[in-house]
Amino acid sequence: MVMIIILTLSAIVGGFAYAMKVEMTLARNADYENDMVWLARSAVELARYKITLRCPGQQNIDALNQPWAGGVQLCNDMIAKVPESVELVCGTPGGTGTASFKITDMSRKFDINMVAGPQSPQNIIVLQNALNQMGVDSGMAQTITDSIQDWIGPRETHARLSGAKDDFYMNQQPPYYCKCGYIDDINELLLIKGIKDHPEIFWGSSSSNHTTSAYELKAQNSPFLRDREQPNYPFGLNDVFSAGSGALNLNTAPMNILQMIPGLDETRAEQIVQTRAGVDRVDGNEDDAPLQNAHDVFQNQFGATPGGIPGGNPAGQMGQLLGVQSFLFQVKVDCTINGYHKEYTGMLRRDPRKPNDYQLVQFYWK
Repeated sequence: MVMIIILTLSAIVGGFAYAMKVEMTLARNADYENDMVWLARSAVELARYKITLRCPGQQNIDALNQPWAGGVQLCNDMIAKVPESVELVCGTPGGTGTASFKITDMSRKFDINMVAGPQSPQNIIVLQNALNQMGVDSGMAQTITDSIQDWIGPRETHARLSGAKDDFYMNQQPPYYCKCGYIDDINELLLIKGIKDHPEIFWGSSSSNHTTSAYELKAQNSPFLRDREQPNYPFGLNDVFSAGSGALNLNTAPMNILQMIPGLDETRAEQIVQTRAGVDRVDGNEDDAPLQNAHDVFQNQFGATPGGIPGGNPAGQMGQLLGVQSFLFQVKVDCTINGYHKEYTGMLRRDPRKPNDYQLVQFYWK
């Protein structure tokens, strides 16, 4: 009996000590919150400065050999001395906090608003090409393209044949209105008909970020569906589209995204990647040869213009969709103070009228 009592009391004391340790850790971390925010904002400001650094001859382009992308093109000491992380003396006990950051241009992806917006209806072929490369069946692909166009299009217009407006979304649980405006965050696609019940189309089948789709839940409970082969999407719409990023930057876009340009096959997409990478065929080092002008690239260098767009001049129309600059940058920040870790994300948008003016348009954390 004595031994049982001692063991019971020991377990109670151990549990109490553990609970107190957890409470103290949470209280300490709460004290670090303000320091974390300022530490992350300091890193974003340093990233903003780093993006503005350009070598002579590269003032009007953004490329993978530039400092913001981790490239090695260093034409002066000022660029060479910009650190990859920041330190901040904390106002609370715990010493010094550190934050490292990584910059990624979002213009390496197509802007969903330019592709599916009402101002250039012919650009929807890019979204169709993306869904085709993913392997989405034609019926589902039509539903998705129609629904995205309806989500962005004016409220007074009727829903397309396979699309949706308020009458569809107000019958969801919970109900919500069709936005009928430009997409501000690419995650809005998860609200749209065709993608809402199939988030793997947004994330890609190999991603573990998404919740189980309605189809997958039915398949788990239905022997008929469970035995059928599930669709396997090699990538998701999130991997090839962004929101508000402007024209696609040919200097940073990966080959699979370049292949979505109408009239551009795998061979020509590979030519663009090899040309900009230089002799060694590796992006981000000294021998890179970034493209200077999107129009000249197709007309003079590759002997062709992007085609496949019905009506008008294909090169002129696609010229609005293609460029050699980036106008939206994502800054990922990892902050640590005395073992407490947190991740932040900032979005910097360039003012087209002021090339060195980058505004912080989003700032959030996990």
